[in-house]
Amino acid sequence: MKALFTFILVQLGLGTILLFFNHISIFESIFFGIVLYGILLTNTELDPTIIILICIVSAIVSIGLQRTKAGLFLLAPLFSLFWGWWFSYLIFTDSGNVATIERYIVWGIIGLLTFGLHLASYRAGIQKRRIASGEI
Repeated sequence: MKALFTFILVQLGLGTILLFFNHISIFESIFFGIVLYGILLTNTELDPTIIILICIVSAIVSIGLQRTKAGLFLLAPLFSLFWGWWFSYLIFTDSGNVATIERYIVWGIIGLLTFGLHLASYRAGIQKRRIASGEI
């Protein structure tokens, strides 16, 4: 029974990771909406309901933009730079060496990897749309 439970947890974990990699633009847009909510809530005096609507619209626009080539090359580098910075911050903050060359190398590597994930997700989306339309 314990082995079955472990197997199910591993499969759920792997499925979630693969879902994230295949749909990175959706996850990032939702994350962007959540961060935008926190920023607007703490820095403006807008009603929380209006802030929620602004964040939902922003996430939907971000998803729509990332489905276009121009939007992909506008937003994907920004999100990739953010992920690179965040992971390098998490890795090197406790070490005390905040401004080391290793931090910038990790930032660049993670940024390039996530940009590659954006390109792969964009190409997979094009392929899915072509299959759904009957072109292939």
